[in-house]
Amino acid sequence: SIWSFAVYNAAIGYVVAAPGDLSVQPYWLFIVAMGLPFAVNDHVLANHHGKRYQRGRWLLIGGLGIGWVIVDRYIA
Repeated sequence: SIWSFAVYNAAIGYVVAAPGDLSVQPYWLFIVAMGLPFAVNDHVLANHHGKRYQRGRWLLIGGLGIGWVIVDRYIA
């Protein structure tokens, strides 16, 4: 469901915003590795859900923001 992808995006937002993790080298590889699932998931969800996904896309974007806020307020 779209909610499971929103939770997945929140986890990714958390990982991206987590401070002090210098183990990801080189950064361009990390960016590609994180960006590719977004592009594939976006394509698959748009094909599967059609117009309904156009509204659900904002829920996924919100999931990223929630993960970021969790790190900013409670971890960092």
